[in-house]
Amino acid sequence: MTSKSELYLLEGSQVEVLTAAIGVAAALVICFHWGVKVALSFSAGAGLSLLNYRWLKRGVASIGQAATAQPGEPGRRSKGDFVRFLARYVFLIGAAYVILSGFKMSAIALVAGLLSVIPAIIVASLWHLIRSSADS
Repeated sequence: MTSKSELYLLEGSQVEVLTAAIGVAAALVICFHWGVKVALSFSAGAGLSLLNYRWLKRGVASIGQAATAQPGEPGRRSKGDFVRFLARYVFLIGAAYVILSGFKMSAIALVAGLLSVIPAIIVASLWHLIRSSADS
């Protein structure tokens, strides 16, 4: 039996792999149906979604570690962790602005790509539910 932290890491890596797989598969379908430019816009959104998920996972772990650490312990984090946690939004908004205005990409495809992490989370969660019910 795996511990909760091992399960969290396992599910997190599965979400990352599934997000990448969904992004690639959907981009191929979009490329054949709507063209390369729309597929590139979707891929950019999926890439930003994956990057955001990784940063969010790392930021939540850092904040959780800082919240549970006692003053003076080495696990205590700086205020910079909180700033980085919020700065990712500034980066994502800036990247979306450059993609949409600078490269004249499809806004709908970019947003659809940004949402590609949602089905990955659902599939990974369902997989763990099915697997845990089969184990018991």
